[in-house]
Amino acid sequence: TEHHRESHVAERGGDVSAASTDLEAYGLLVQPFTAEHASLCAKWHTQEPLMELSLADRACLALATTSKATVLTANADWLGLELGVTVRSLT
Repeated sequence: TEHHRESHVAERGGDVSAASTDLEAYGLLVQPFTAEHASLCAKWHTQEPLMELSLADRACLALATTSKATVLTANADWLGLELGVTVRSLT
């Protein structure tokens, strides 16, 4: 999430504005973490096998689900998830 990314940048003494600009230069779009995303994360936290995923993993999948985006991951565990979203392996 944007706040999460900003806090990591700030913790390391970095410039949050510059980091956002750098990400955008690579064509990456920063999206807010919404109540809808939080609701999906909470729901999935109680469901196998999704409960094994971290909050960050579930947040990524929630964003992909709500925006109908394809997920790219190096985590092979995501490939078998049935969430109605396309998951592709980077490996």
